[in-house]
Amino acid sequence: MKLQNFSDPGLVLHLPLNELDGAAFMSKDQYGRPCSVTGAKWTPRGHVFDGVDDLIDCGDVAGALADQLTVEIFINNITQVDSTFWIVQGPPGAPGYDWGLYKTVAHKVAFYVVNAAGTDKSAASTRAIATGNWYHIAGSYDGTRVRVFFNGEEDAAPVAQSGSVRDSGYNCIVGRWNSRTVNSVIGEARIYNRALTPAEVRRNYLATCGERW
Repeated sequence: MKLQNFSDPGLVLHLPLNELDGAAFMSKDQYGRPCSVTGAKWTPRGHVFDGVDDLIDCGDVAGALADQLTVEIFINNITQVDSTFWIVQGPPGAPGYDWGLYKTVAHKVAFYVVNAAGTDKSAASTRAIATGNWYHIAGSYDGTRVRVFFNGEEDAAPVAQSGSVRDSGYNCIVGRWNSRTVNSVIGEARIYNRALTPAEVRRNYLATCGERW
């Protein structure tokens, strides 16, 4: 079953990276956002990021966000490089971020959210990822709690946070943050301007993983 994303008005960025090719393309959502590719190579399973300097710049999505947020990706790590963000609202060559899905040094998954007051909170998974396997990773923020999901299941206790998501004017970047990059295949990425329920995250995982990965 293929997920019909246009039926959800909360979807503000959809990148089926197994379908999108070229040095530039438009996102497959109601906004049709222009995205530019640096280095990342297309394959039928998604884009391969080399762990050196590859990235996809999706522009400014912050204007479509408010007090809530969900970020989802399908990833397959090729090597376990240093801790970094797979997808982030932050500069590709400098520190700083507003939110992001992050791989820790211990190869676990964390979702970070910075509120308008500058308070940074994150929820981290109990499970770790391994190389050579596909994973569905998601994080959500409903205005009061930060959550992280691992293969369609909530994998940590929610962490209290409050206020709107900070907007520092950064673009949404896939594959790189600061000087750190990922050596992964990223098959798909989605961003919503609302907090998906655990049941919806599970639905998205099941609707997509069996078809493509």
